[in-house]
Amino acid sequence: MPVAELLSEINIDADNAAQSAVACAVLFVDAIDFRRECLERRSLAKIEMERAQVEKALELRKEFRATGDRATEKNIEELTLVSPRVKQFMDNFNKADALDEYSKLVVEAFRMWRDCLRIVSDLTRNEMSAQSAVEAGAERMADVRRRLREKFPGE
Repeated sequence: MPVAELLSEINIDADNAAQSAVACAVLFVDAIDFRRECLERRSLAKIEMERAQVEKALELRKEFRATGDRATEKNIEELTLVSPRVKQFMDNFNKADALDEYSKLVVEAFRMWRDCLRIVSDLTRNEMSAQSAVEAGAERMADVRRRLREKFPGE
């Protein structure tokens, strides 16, 4: 499921908290799958970037040895980083890294949804308990009034 569609499913419906909780659980699995995919993409992009950096550094060292020129590690590192191929892999990694961070926020949005549903559920349960207490109190009060009327009919 595309991320925008996944996020559009987040719905706090106090009247239908149980159904929302079920939807939250199912969609949370989709969010976790998205997070896993992003993490895998990031890992692969990092491996590819590092491999490209190592290959370019080896290539530069080989060239320097062949020409007899001397190069410092800093020089090789700088030349490696400006290589168009390495830059492309770095860009891919940076995009995958950003998407990975975004996926963390998507999962967090579903956790927040779950927490909101818990709050709604607790409030509903507390409201129902309070309503039951009021009803029980009203019944007891009516019973007390009835007994008082029986005991003191004229007053």
